[in-house]
Amino acid sequence: RGMGRGEGGYQQLPPRAPASTGAGEDAGWENTKMERPSCGIGVRLRHSAVGALTVAAILEGGSAYHSGMLIAGDAILSVDGVETASRSIREIAALFVGQEGSLAIL
Repeated sequence: RGMGRGEGGYQQLPPRAPASTGAGEDAGWENTKMERPSCGIGVRLRHSAVGALTVAAILEGGSAYHSGMLIAGDAILSVDGVETASRSIREIAALFVGQEGSLAIL
């Protein structure tokens, strides 16, 4: 698990991969002014019993899956330098979204 550690001991995942485009998934997006997120790292998040943000699942096909650097149960302390403590999962999930090919530092 030591490989991929960047400056300061943070893990740097491979570039973000395009999000799934399953049937019906885009319904309603065309009526908003917000652009639909296109890339993430492919994880499901949850708060643990003690309130820490953890990886609930790794989604097959995402960059987290391909890198093998994250596993279910890993704590996420920060995303690109933004601490996850006291933030909602929705706020944190937005931090994972970026341009295809960009890097996420956890």
